[in-house]
Amino acid sequence: MIYRLLLGHAHGTSTVHILSMLDYRALELRSGLTSNPVHTIYPLSDDSTVHSGSKRLLTASSIGLCHWNISDAHDQPILVAGTGNQGVCISLAYCPNSDNIVATFRPKVDVPDETVISQLSQAPFLNMGHHVQGSHVLVKRLGSIYQTLGSTSANVPGIRLPKSTIVELDDSNSAFACGDEATSNLVLQGLPSLTFTQSLQSYHPIRDVRYAASQKPGVICCLGQDRMQFFSQKYL
Repeated sequence: MIYRLLLGHAHGTSTVHILSMLDYRALELRSGLTSNPVHTIYPLSDDSTVHSGSKRLLTASSIGLCHWNISDAHDQPILVAGTGNQGVCISLAYCPNSDNIVATFRPKVDVPDETVISQLSQAPFLNMGHHVQGSHVLVKRLGSIYQTLGSTSANVPGIRLPKSTIVELDDSNSAFACGDEATSNLVLQGLPSLTFTQSLQSYHPIRDVRYAASQKPGVICCLGQDRMQFFSQKYL
């Protein structure tokens, strides 16, 4: 059995980002589409290609989402349509059972030169605790085809990379869970509508959100600045 560790990172000042695959046999590097580092990686499964050994990945960097076929050394990643013009991609949530994908974006900030960078660093919208108006975009995966189903506005961090997850509810329903940067609460939005369903109180900006469905009822875990909170799916 082979275990792989997938890493996304920048490669010097080149114009590509790199996807590294490490196992006990080799180190492999794949060139991406830009110099922006990968911040989220999900393995994808496809029943029609399991026996042929095909391996696919969904990654996120600031330019948007990319689909990778790592079984072919010559294949280049493909930018998922509809995610390259939404702003700066800062978070990605994926549910393998439903193939629902939610990407979170914040507005782009054009920085003309290094002089302006020092000025922008003092700007309130780049403050770690300050929020900006961004968006969540729902995408549906059908094999290697992706369809954008809708979007909604959201309060997102001005500079930090937040985390989010997709929660599988009863009766084949699911919800998108993420932190609201304006209230510091955990917000649940129904899928595929992305309509607000519930706000769960938290006490600090949420750094990470995880969902564990291995036991019933499932549990949502939120990591804040100095504490962890657990919410049982039973009460959602």
